[in-house]
Amino acid sequence: MAECEICGKPLSSVRRARIDGAVFTVCEGCSGHGTPMPVIARAPPQKPAALPQIDAGPDAAADSGQRIRKERERRGLSRADLAKAILETESQVARAERGVPVGDAVLKKLERFLGVSLHEEHADALFREGRAPPPLTLGDVAEIRRRRS
Repeated sequence: MAECEICGKPLSSVRRARIDGAVFTVCEGCSGHGTPMPVIARAPPQKPAALPQIDAGPDAAADSGQRIRKERERRGLSRADLAKAILETESQVARAERGVPVGDAVLKKLERFLGVSLHEEHADALFREGRAPPPLTLGDVAEIRRRRS
């Protein structure tokens, strides 16, 4: 049971009062020492909504989780063994296998250890290698009109 913060008496009902600039939980007798404050009823805490499944990030391949799991199983490793080998937690490995974002550093560790590619190739990199058309620029899609002076 709550107690008055001024006199220590057990409280039958909660009252708040501002006394010398500070807000206290007080009994009926001590509430006269300050300005009464409204008691704000708080709703009970709610469980957070379940997080939606999202892809592994903008740079991760859509099937990176499957690639990780297949290679790990092919090598006969448990998630714990793989996590220990790359100095990460088992939950990070599990998240990566489910396709949940784990961060670029974790993906790079998994790529190096497992010897598989987990990143999508960007259009910029493909263009530099001559394998894709150049990305569109604003000038490609906008009609430029010159001002007449």
